[in-house]
Amino acid sequence: MVIRGVLFDRDGVLLESNDETYDHFVHWLASYGPTPSQVMREVRRVSERQLEKIRKLEITTPEAEKQYWLESAQSLLDNLDIGSKGPTPQEIAVLWPYYRFLKPVRGVARVLRELRAQGLVLGVLSNALPSLRESLAYHGLDLSFQHFFASSRMGVAKPDPRAFEMAVAQMGLTLGEVIYVGDNPHHVESARRLGMPAYSMQSQGIPDPRNSFHLLWQLEDLLSLVS
Repeated sequence: MVIRGVLFDRDGVLLESNDETYDHFVHWLASYGPTPSQVMREVRRVSERQLEKIRKLEITTPEAEKQYWLESAQSLLDNLDIGSKGPTPQEIAVLWPYYRFLKPVRGVARVLRELRAQGLVLGVLSNALPSLRESLAYHGLDLSFQHFFASSRMGVAKPDPRAFEMAVAQMGLTLGEVIYVGDNPHHVESARRLGMPAYSMQSQGIPDPRNSFHLLWQLEDLLSLVS
C-alpha cells in the first residue's frame, strides 16, 4: 500500500531534552538561596508529577494546564523556601515553559520539509498536555503539521490502539497508509498490531537483539521509507 502520511511521537523523535536549559534554570533558582542539588530534586518532582498527570489524563483543557503550571511553580518556590525575594509563580510559568527544556532533534526541520514536499499528510500523536501544538511552535516546527493529537485532549493515550485509530481517521487516511514513528517500543508494537508500518527511533544506546521492531537510527532514515 502507498504511504500517504506520517504520524510522529513528539519526545524522543521530534524534540529531545535540552540539558543547557536545565542548567540555566537550576542556577537561576539557586541564585535565590537553595543549592543546585536542592533545585534539581524539586524539578524532578515537578517532572514526575507532570508525567503522572499526563498518564491519568487529568489535565484536559488549556485553562486547566495554565492553572497546573502556576500551582507547580508555587509548590517549587515553597519547597525551596524562596519567598518574596524570588520570582513569582507567574514569572516562572511565562519565562520557563516546559517546552523550553526541549530542543529539536538534529535534522528534523529538513526531514519535515522534504516530507511535506512529497505531499504527505503529517501529524503528531503524543501522550502530552493540551499545549502540544504550542510546544512545537516554540521551536518553529508547528507549521510542518496538519494535525496535532494530544492524549489529554483525545481522552485516550498510547499504547491504547484507539489513540492510533482516532488519529489516522482524523487524518483522512487508513492505518496501512500511515507510518508511525515513536521511541517507545510498546507504542510501536501497538501500532504494528493494527497494521501500521511503525518504526522505533533508537538514536541512543544499543537495542535488545531480541527486539523485532523496525528501527530508525536517525530521523533522516525515514525519507528512504516514503520516497
